[in-house]
Amino acid sequence: MQQPDFLFCSRWFLLAFKREFSYKDIFRLWETMWAAEGLVTKCFMEFFALSLLRQYIPTIMHKKMDTFEILNLFGEMESRQHNGEFELILSRTLSLITNVRQKFIK
Repeated sequence: MQQPDFLFCSRWFLLAFKREFSYKDIFRLWETMWAAEGLVTKCFMEFFALSLLRQYIPTIMHKKMDTFEILNLFGEMESRQHNGEFELILSRTLSLITNVRQKFIK
């Protein structure tokens, strides 16, 4: 089985999701990341990336997308934003962090 390329993720970490969301949402994300670093986890960006992947994994799997198609999917993300999608991903990120902390940090 061939291992997938996660080239699309490198841009997320280099640009802190700047191209994937609207300015309003990205400023909220950045403020949350900076606050979370001191209060919750230093890995907030990684948890957010995982939540973002989890949001789109059904589409990726159903369409059997290759690396190029996944790059396009995330590259065109800002233009496809639906109302509430950012809030949903952010909420799932916080839930994921809470679950991991409860399970592994006692």
